[in-house]
Amino acid sequence: EEALRGVHELLAVATTPFHRAFECPPAAAATYFALAQILGFQGRLRRALAAVQMGFVFIRDKGFSECTPWPLQGWDMLLAGRNLAYKVRQLDAEAVDGRAPRGLRFQGARLAVVTVCAYAEDEPVRVLSIQNHELYTQLHGYDLHMFTSQDQILPHAEGRMDVHDGKHKAFFWKVNAVRNILDHPAVYDWVLWADCDAFFMDPERTLDSIIHMYTSNVSVPTVPPRTSAAAGV
Repeated sequence: EEALRGVHELLAVATTPFHRAFECPPAAAATYFALAQILGFQGRLRRALAAVQMGFVFIRDKGFSECTPWPLQGWDMLLAGRNLAYKVRQLDAEAVDGRAPRGLRFQGARLAVVTVCAYAEDEPVRVLSIQNHELYTQLHGYDLHMFTSQDQILPHAEGRMDVHDGKHKAFFWKVNAVRNILDHPAVYDWVLWADCDAFFMDPERTLDSIIHMYTSNVSVPTVPPRTSAAAGV
């Protein structure tokens, strides 16, 4: 617990404000990976997987270079994430409630889907994405926020988010876009990010039913620490 507390304190310093962590991405990734290792040995596999996924935020263009002064290699995170995901799926089989109707809708709940799709107007992926996302959201009464240009994404001064500042690559646009919707006058209960090339292939399945599957079961399945070591973290 002392090691866990120490890593948490280190992360608080390194990521407050969050943009500071990008001044040395390998250090941030290594710290998140250290947190994942501790959580894994404690049997808290979902949180360990979340820590690995957060670490991947800082694995950038040359993330899998084997030359780094930090105690972390990109392949270490890749393998740990794969093994953790496998173990978490096994736990989900016990915790996920799949009995909800496929068309379940929460009464009065407001949901939004957010997408950035800034390809050329005639690019097939953009055309198909807009059609698919519009059809799905209209079918279930969700709001769709489809950003087709970076000019549509407003800066967020408090969070130092601005896609026009020349510092942030295109993959950062999603963070700024989602923040725009969280600050939207329409208050949403749930906001879903969907990549431009992610399609809704099961139109009858509502987002509400998926949310219910993962939130209705209050049990927290865990495994003993000696077993969690096999997760490869």
